[in-house]
Amino acid sequence: MNWDLSPSGMLRISYDLDFNGKADFHTLRVVVTSFYSDQTVMEIGANFPNLPVFYTPYESQSFYYVATAQPLFYSFDVDEDGTWDIMYKDISKDSVNGNEVFYESPSGMFTNDFNNF
Repeated sequence: MNWDLSPSGMLRISYDLDFNGKADFHTLRVVVTSFYSDQTVMEIGANFPNLPVFYTPYESQSFYYVATAQPLFYSFDVDEDGTWDIMYKDISKDSVNGNEVFYESPSGMFTNDFNNF
C-alpha cells in the first residue's frame, strides 16, 4: 500500500490485507544504508542483492534506502483506526515462522500478558 521512514529511522511498509483501502498490517525494517545517487533503482539493487531498495526521486538524483531482508517488527491495526494494536518482534529476523514474540500494544487493546489473553 505504501512505505515511509518512521521517527525511529526504521522503514515502515504498510499493507491492506482485507483490500478495503485502509492499512491493517505493517512491517518495520532496519535501514542498512541510505544515500543520494544518480543511478537507477535497478543499478542500486544490483549492488545490494537480496535486500529491498526503496527510493524517493528528485530532479537529478534519487534518495535511496536499503533495508534488511526481513522485518524486525510486525504490527497489526485490528480496527484500522491508524493506531497499531499489537506488535510482534522477530529478534532472529527470519521471517514469520512462529518464533516472533509479543512486543507491545501501542493502542492498549491487548495486555502485556498477551500469551494468556
